[in-house]
Amino acid sequence: ATLLQRTVAAEPENIGLRIQLAFIYLRSGKVDAAQEVLESIPETAGGSNEFERDSLLILAQMAKGMKAEALGNAKALLNRWPDRADAHSLVGSIELSAGNYAAARISFNASSKLAPDDARVIRYLAQLDELENDLQSATDRYLLILKLQPNDVRTMVGLARLAARSEA
Repeated sequence: ATLLQRTVAAEPENIGLRIQLAFIYLRSGKVDAAQEVLESIPETAGGSNEFERDSLLILAQMAKGMKAEALGNAKALLNRWPDRADAHSLVGSIELSAGNYAAARISFNASSKLAPDDARVIRYLAQLDELENDLQSATDRYLLILKLQPNDVRTMVGLARLAARSEA
């Protein structure tokens, strides 16, 4: 992060670099630092930068346990970007974390229609299937991910977990 901080200091108008720095902060658990960087980016950053800024701010809210606010902001983001699969996935992931499986499934299905080969979305749907004890659908989805990403370890672990559940 230190190298990126220096780069951002040298190019403060480069919004893409600032977003990357905020992402690194979020991934390393430095939520306040991420939020500070994100809030320094103008709300009218434009295009993809604006979407990324707002998405990361929502993830920062989630990291702080502000699920209701995050969900409201994610739905507002989805209203502004209805054709983005990742906007639907963001809403779905927040619904999933809140235990709202039916709402999460609606969002992930919408995301899947926009990006049918997105392994992350397929994995979310497989996890929902598993939570709802539809082990065959979960298995089918994990197998689809393996076709897209043959060496995906998380998928192999998911299949092993399903196999163990079906043997019990």
